[in-house]
Amino acid sequence: MSVKQLKSLFEDTITTLSIAEPISIQTPETYEEYSIISNYDTVVFKIKEDDALLCWDRFNNEKPRPIKHSEIVTDSTPLLAVVQLLVKKKRLFVHERNSIKYIVTLSDLEKMPVRNWLFGLISLTEMELKNLIDRNCINDSFLDLLSVGRRAESKKLYDKKVKSNSEIKYVTCLQYCDIETILKKSTQIQESFRRKYSKSDCNILSEAQKLRDMLAHAQKLDMP
Repeated sequence: MSVKQLKSLFEDTITTLSIAEPISIQTPETYEEYSIISNYDTVVFKIKEDDALLCWDRFNNEKPRPIKHSEIVTDSTPLLAVVQLLVKKKRLFVHERNSIKYIVTLSDLEKMPVRNWLFGLISLTEMELKNLIDRNCINDSFLDLLSVGRRAESKKLYDKKVKSNSEIKYVTCLQYCDIETILKKSTQIQESFRRKYSKSDCNILSEAQKLRDMLAHAQKLDMP
């Protein structure tokens, strides 16, 4: 499977519904008590059966109000779009079969589907960057850009995989810190991008490695 196919798999097939929670629609008499008992910050209710839904935020000191169109996504909205919206909205309502049936909040980003999705995207990024290095550095010339210690570590991993009869290239034994070093030092690779990147742009790779380590060790994620 190509990187493009894998990217599509992670970006398009994991949707809002994989992390959303069902909404229990309350009444004007029950929504505040329900919020306290259930420990929910946001509660949805309606005054009469055929009325539009109203939402009430427990800690925002605002009166119940209609749900805004900008706060609604569909059950098939890709997870990537949901994450981007949650950074600004803090919570979204999910529309399924002509009605709002679910809610998704920042706390839902701690769920396993999101962790798997993030880990997959980080791994895809690593794979694509290694392909980029391999295309631009003939005969493993990228090794000259690494410190003596990092070359020794990558060689140790390479030799280990060779002994296990794995069909590998040297570039597959690079760690994120190695990739970051190579990208910062290789003018040829930097020029291969469509726009000019500064060396500081590569610092995001360090953050990506930290995030992947957090995901691998099931640590709590830092939310915005």
